[in-house]
Amino acid sequence: MAGWAAAVGFVYLLVSAGQIVFAYAGWQMRRWAWPVGVSVAIAWGVANAVAFGASLITAIVGPGCMIVILYYLFLPHVKAAFGR
Repeated sequence: MAGWAAAVGFVYLLVSAGQIVFAYAGWQMRRWAWPVGVSVAIAWGVANAVAFGASLITAIVGPGCMIVILYYLFLPHVKAAFGR
């Protein structure tokens, strides 16, 4: 069990670092921020679905948030703002 917890913690650490990078780049409206945001949203949703698959609420909330974030990032005016 300790190995699983360490692996999940490491994945969350990587996803959190990606979220920080996206937050900074998105705030600065960098062109490369959009694909980073999409990647981080997908990684976050998958990590929540895998790590907390036993809990129905977290298995729905994590991917649900991912869907909302991806929906927003794929809106035409948001893509245009990032030069996509």
